[in-house]
Amino acid sequence: MSTFSMVLKYPFKSKPHMICAITILSTATFINLMIPRYTEFIINNLITPNFNFTFNTLIGNIISMIILAILVFTLTGVARYFLSIANGRSLYYLRKDIYGSINKQSFSYFDKNETGQLISRATSDVEQTTRMFGFGFSNLIRTTILLGGLLIAVNLLDMRLAWIFWLVIPITFFYSFILARKIRPYLIRSRQSFGEITNIIHENIIGADVVKIFNNQDSELKKFDINNRDFLIESKKAINIRALLLASNIMIVGVLTILTIYFGGLLVISGSMRLGKLIAFQSYTLMVSFPLNFIGNILVIYIQAEASLTRVKEVIESVPDIKENINPISIEKLEGNVIFDNVSFGYTSNKLILKDINFHIPPSTTVAIIGTSGSGKSTFINLLPRFYDVNEGQIIIDGINVKDYNLGDLRIRIGIVSQETFLFNRSIHENITLGREGQVSMEEVIEAAKIAQIHDFIMSLPNQYETLVGERGIRLSGGQKQRVTIARALIIKPDILILDDVTSSVDVETEFNLQKSLESLIRDRTTFIITQRLSTIRNADLIIILDNGRIIGSGPHETLLRENSFYQQIYSTLYSKRKNIQNKEIPKKDDLEVSEN
Repeated sequence: MSTFSMVLKYPFKSKPHMICAITILSTATFINLMIPRYTEFIINNLITPNFNFTFNTLIGNIISMIILAILVFTLTGVARYFLSIANGRSLYYLRKDIYGSINKQSFSYFDKNETGQLISRATSDVEQTTRMFGFGFSNLIRTTILLGGLLIAVNLLDMRLAWIFWLVIPITFFYSFILARKIRPYLIRSRQSFGEITNIIHENIIGADVVKIFNNQDSELKKFDINNRDFLIESKKAINIRALLLASNIMIVGVLTILTIYFGGLLVISGSMRLGKLIAFQSYTLMVSFPLNFIGNILVIYIQAEASLTRVKEVIESVPDIKENINPISIEKLEGNVIFDNVSFGYTSNKLILKDINFHIPPSTTVAIIGTSGSGKSTFINLLPRFYDVNEGQIIIDGINVKDYNLGDLRIRIGIVSQETFLFNRSIHENITLGREGQVSMEEVIEAAKIAQIHDFIMSLPNQYETLVGERGIRLSGGQKQRVTIARALIIKPDILILDDVTSSVDVETEFNLQKSLESLIRDRTTFIITQRLSTIRNADLIIILDNGRIIGSGPHETLLRENSFYQQIYSTLYSKRKNIQNKEIPKKDDLEVSEN
């Protein structure tokens, strides 16, 4: 779909309003073009004595012209009302489409596109189209109808002067188009620079603490200033060409007026044309000055909007990498029988993160996944709910390839607590019930919060569950945010649970209580745990060891500790770290269990 198609598509989503506006504008234009003919009639009868043309006839014609002018004014106002509704809805649908497109994109899309650039496209670029869908499109309709009507009117009035209009109007279009096209690259570059400015501001707000810790304000300011200066330079170039375009169109209107008076004057002098007709032609010349002056304006507005619409269109037309089958299989409940069959995966095709992964997990099994940093542990959990599709092999749940399941059903049956917590700037209740609003009772919310060991803290707050957590949960500590996300994962009652180092941000006592609370839940469902906690590793039914994207060992704790040298090394390292913590803290029951073993 071209950008011009978008300009036409969105207003016509309000088809009744557009049809009414075009019909009313056409009627108003037809009436408006009648007024110069009244002028012609009056002038001719005033110059040439006519006993039938009396004072009353003059007043009657003038009153008729006034009535027609009022009617044109009223109809134009009504048409603009309908156009404003259509244009307002155009922006509504455009915002809806770009947000919907961003919302449905796969994870890989966000890996490739900077957040600031996407924010710029969804906000600033959409806002840049406001003038096109408002002022630009309304005047495009009016200009098109008026120019069409004028060309018909001058042909009907006298072909001997009509050629001037047929000559000047195409030249104006061509000249305006050439200059408007010259503006395009400057506008596109200015929008790109603005996107970079937005991205820098976004990064510096999100990472304000990092910038200040490393005293990098001057460097970031310099980077911002470079992009800000680029934006200014490209904008100034566009403004200069636009000024030339508008001045040229005013000059062309002047040329049209001079040509009409000159050639029309010759015809009047020769006696082959009456003065009234020349004055009518001059009235049409004044009328045509409006659309001719606006041709350049409309083209510039369109080119400005095109630069933004091109960026918006790229987002809207982006196709998600993860696609459902035509007839996906719905899920009511998963048993949790998971098979990785010769799975290989990489975020890019030339660099695999996971290689030849094979295992079978029976239902209600607790699996601990361990390995060194960068071994592929977190990548593994992104594949089960189809955040990414595997490069090779297949993932099978309950005997069915995950690609054959309904994507929404699959993801709602898999509860995930990520190491990187994210909370929305909403109440604690809204964050816990995310995706399940209105579907769970308050009792279920409280139960999930109690299991996550966060209920008592919530009840100590003035607004309790209605407390706003702030942007990205800034009003909560890391451990508190972690526990809210655990409650959020539990509220959906998942059939498969994935916990990515969920106790890393809590103290030892909270960890102990949290593990006890989770035991009953873990027992009833297939659970994958990425952890460095010794007690969690030991208590797992199965331990999978990853190194450099490959499984180098799997089995229960006792077997691996006896037979796998890599596991022995990892366990020894974690045990040493645990002992160091024990020396600094009051021993807890879990600590004592570790020491005894």
